[in-house]
Amino acid sequence: MFSPFMYFKNNTKKAAIILVILALAVFCIAYVVTLIDSVYTTSKEANTSPFQNLSLVSYIGRNLDENKGQLISELDDQIVIYDVYISSASIKTVLGTTSAYLLFLPDRETMDEVMKKCHVTMDTGEKPEDHVKQLILHESILKNKELKVGDEVNDIKIVGSFHGDITVGFGCMDDAMKDAFRYQSPGYILMPEDGNSQKLTDMNQKLRKLDKKEWQIATYQSQLKKLDEEFETTNLIMMIVVIMMAISLSIAISAFLFSIYSARYNEFAILNAIGYKLSSIKGVILLEVLFVSALSWVIGYGLSLAALHLTNILIYEDMGQKMQLFNPNSIGYTMLLPLISVIFTLVPIIRKLSKTDLISIIEGR
Repeated sequence: MFSPFMYFKNNTKKAAIILVILALAVFCIAYVVTLIDSVYTTSKEANTSPFQNLSLVSYIGRNLDENKGQLISELDDQIVIYDVYISSASIKTVLGTTSAYLLFLPDRETMDEVMKKCHVTMDTGEKPEDHVKQLILHESILKNKELKVGDEVNDIKIVGSFHGDITVGFGCMDDAMKDAFRYQSPGYILMPEDGNSQKLTDMNQKLRKLDKKEWQIATYQSQLKKLDEEFETTNLIMMIVVIMMAISLSIAISAFLFSIYSARYNEFAILNAIGYKLSSIKGVILLEVLFVSALSWVIGYGLSLAALHLTNILIYEDMGQKMQLFNPNSIGYTMLLPLISVIFTLVPIIRKLSKTDLISIIEGR
């Protein structure tokens, strides 16, 4: 049996053209999809990371004096409640901006307690003093905003940085800030006393019983749902664009492959005449197309990983972010390209081959 690799071995120029076209198409799709998904990953980190350790609630009703008592009555004695004022700082992404929470607590002692429960560690500088307009930020926020200890964000002096799983800023309230926040709804940080994740889940279930007209609740699940809803349209548009791109490129590649195989009918006729069955010839064509499609996908995806790794080092790390190089969406979308190319190439070639009298080709009819 003749080798399915023989043709491409003897026609390296044509093989190289096919590989380059397919590989570049795979590269483009994988690179673009991963970049778009990285925006979601960055936004998810900023918007949901705090809620792995705590939940935030704000009272938006009218009976201000009794709101905290109502909240306490819904929870057990193993839940700790801290007064908090909530602000935010913008964070750059490659395709826009998102925001990170800034949590201002009544005093340094309360802030120390919350930070300890969130398992964060100071890197540089010091913690804010009581009743002073100061702030400490997560190291990734500092890097993203190109700030350092001693600079200001939202007119508040940065006195330190920390690292940990919770991407936020911490500060203590002073009189000027209390005046600035006087129109904001009272807010509370809710945390299990022992930091138990199951107790946090149980607590969030109880919070769902609160009247939504009176309370604004932010938990991990609610923030993730909100983020998914915001990205729903973007993901749909991305899916449509990528699929249309994959189909268009696949049709163009298939047309090119079809023209190559259409010029090989004399070769197929000779093989058939010397004893090779038509089914064997079709099998070799199938293996050839599968081989070149698989190899080009590996090359294209490998190139995209190299380019994404370089982008991660040159751009993302400078922004205090990290790209997920192995992206399930990019793998799925790029697999469409060789799959559609194989179908659009093989179906017309094999159909034409089945309807063609190969002996008549040799006879010149």
